[in-house]
Amino acid sequence: MYKADYKQIASTPSFQAFLKQKRAFIVPSAIFFFVFYFSLPVLTSYFTFLNKPAIGAVSWAWLFAIAQFAMTWILSTV
Repeated sequence: MYKADYKQIASTPSFQAFLKQKRAFIVPSAIFFFVFYFSLPVLTSYFTFLNKPAIGAVSWAWLFAIAQFAMTWILSTV
């Protein structure tokens, strides 16, 4: 049975480059997700521009909420 030396693997330049790429994706994605997620309750609580109709009787708030579901599925897939 082969035992991997994880300390040696973690110190390789290719693994360090992988961790940098991973962080470069996760940090901006997480920031965007939290801002996008918390902006709906804040915008609907303190402002009224999302209450205007966008498509027929559907307001911008409903479209924003549906976009959050789509974003959650896309982010989970990625």
